[in-house]
Amino acid sequence: ATCCTTGGISSAPSTTSILQSRFENMLQDPTLPETHARQIVESQRTLYRLRNTVRTLLLIANIENDQYLRDASVSLQATVADVTEELDDRRQQREISLHLDLSPDYVVPQANATLLHTLLRNLLSNAIKYNHEGGQIRVLGGPRPGGGYELRVEDEGPGIAPDDVPLLFDRFRRFHATGPKAPEGYGLGLPIAQTIASFHKAVLRVESEVGKGTAFVLDFAPAA
Repeated sequence: ATCCTTGGISSAPSTTSILQSRFENMLQDPTLPETHARQIVESQRTLYRLRNTVRTLLLIANIENDQYLRDASVSLQATVADVTEELDDRRQQREISLHLDLSPDYVVPQANATLLHTLLRNLLSNAIKYNHEGGQIRVLGGPRPGGGYELRVEDEGPGIAPDDVPLLFDRFRRFHATGPKAPEGYGLGLPIAQTIASFHKAVLRVESEVGKGTAFVLDFAPAA
């Protein structure tokens, strides 16, 4: 049953690509009424969202079924530096300052560099998106008292309602940050992040206070 389900999911991107191509051909018809053109454009947007959702669910399924290797030792400090450089333009556009303090560095053993990059990119991207203009992001890392390592990504955004926090990583729900100026709600980025964390024997948890901000915390277990 699992095989069949995954196969069905994996075939969906090619199906949506075919539909997208047909929509584009229809839009090139000079006799197409404007109302029909608007409907097709809206259908294209829906199709784009569907395609991204399917790809995300397929990624989660592949991770959960151990389709990725853990064959590298990955520096969190170096990975955070790469991700922050990638997102620097977005951060500066919103005039958000960045404070980094991962001391000492932590090297994740038996890791997948690409997946860890995706995890941290999702967390930092959310910290930019849900922060306020001129706010601050703090990425803090250090040893845990009982062993292992803790990495925190903190923002100064509107926070998450307490009732929503326990269900935040549910891939079939979509939550909204609180406040009248809060952006579009959290999507599948957090379920992906949690799946990647579990793949690396880490725990991803959230601390949030409405009106003050949110911290996503990665707890890496002590080395075996």
